[in-house]
Amino acid sequence: MMFHRQAQAAVLIGMPKLKELGVGTRRPDDYFAQMAKTDQHMQKMMFHRQAQAAVLIGMPKLKELGVGTRRPDDYFAQMAKTDQHMQKVRENLQKKQFEEARSEKAKKQRQLRKMGKQIQVETKLRRESEKRQLAEEVKKYRKGLRTDLDFLEDNKKRRPTVAGQKKLPSRNKTQAKRDYKDKKFGFGGKKRGLKTNTKESSADFADYRHPKKPTKGQQQRPGKSKRMKMSSKKRR
Repeated sequence: MMFHRQAQAAVLIGMPKLKELGVGTRRPDDYFAQMAKTDQHMQKMMFHRQAQAAVLIGMPKLKELGVGTRRPDDYFAQMAKTDQHMQKVRENLQKKQFEEARSEKAKKQRQLRKMGKQIQVETKLRRESEKRQLAEEVKKYRKGLRTDLDFLEDNKKRRPTVAGQKKLPSRNKTQAKRDYKDKKFGFGGKKRGLKTNTKESSADFADYRHPKKPTKGQQQRPGKSKRMKMSSKKRR
């Protein structure tokens, strides 16, 4: 801290001459290493603490010498940047954060796609190797080098089931379920094809009824041609 006016006044009055007008504080050994690691905000905080420590050392000494101090008029200095400029800075920072988050998300998506593709390639290679091995076993069986067909069962056991795929129920389990329901609710018999003709039903005329002839008092309905002639006469 420099106090030129106070020093000049001290010389004129005859007070002890101030040889040094600066106050310094001791820095830690790893000061520059810490400054390199910390961000800009923490660096400003360290500068502020260093200046505060210097003030705490210098103010008592000035009081001992009788040098008055006062706060400068522009202590609360206005910001060099306007509110509009700071708003633009804030928007740029938010935009940068949003772009970084989007880039990180896209990077994760690419990694997931890469992993999915890798798994797909591994599955394809495994199936090709199993198919090749099965073909070799079939060739051995045809040539008579082996007499059993155990390799077919082993291939079924090695084949992994797809996640989420339901296994089809076995025949015995389905039949047992059907028998239980028939026992509980009864079996109504066959429903389809009840009205179809058979050889016996087509040859049976017991239920066939011949059309009845009209009686003497009952008037027979005229034919179609006669009805048409009658309707044409009525129109005239």
